[in-house]
Amino acid sequence: MDELKAMCTDATELWRSNGCPRSGPINTKRLQCKYQYKEAIKDAIADSQLSFNDEMADHLNNKDKVNFWKT
Repeated sequence: MDELKAMCTDATELWRSNGCPRSGPINTKRLQCKYQYKEAIKDAIADSQLSFNDEMADHLNNKDKVNFWKT
């Protein structure tokens, strides 16, 4: 994830140093890096939520029924 962030930052700096073009290879590269970074963030969030849900389900399944309802 850090590598994608660095690539996105570098592409954005290059884009800005060239006058913020709205088309061309510099803008295309910037948009591709930005898209990949955003997708990586979404995937990381989804993985985090999935692992949390799995851990919670495992924890609840391992409790005995009496103690669970007392808490």
